[in-house]
Amino acid sequence: MVESTPCPECGRPLQRGRDNCIYCGYKLNEEDLEQLSEVLTDEAVQEQVELADAMLKIAAPAMMSDRARIVAKIIVVLLSVAGIIFLSWVSNWNPFIIVASIALFMLPIWQVMRRL
Repeated sequence: MVESTPCPECGRPLQRGRDNCIYCGYKLNEEDLEQLSEVLTDEAVQEQVELADAMLKIAAPAMMSDRARIVAKIIVVLLSVAGIIFLSWVSNWNPFIIVASIALFMLPIWQVMRRL
């Protein structure tokens, strides 16, 4: 993590773009301003890139593979079809209930398919 340059007077972090410390009012000289402008060096940027890369490598195993995604979609569709068939059977195959159950299960199917 890149830290900003501390104020020579009070030790608190200096703010970029200001010519004095916002905490103690210390007037920065040319050397202080130069040091403040060099806070983000190539090494600091490289450190942040490596940190982001490490975080992605940690999160990578949690991501689903293509095969797992397809299996999850198949399971969602089969459960929805089973729910439609069950509701239709319970209602003695009433066409209104069949259409209503299809409409009821289409939104979750569409949401899950869109996210997987």
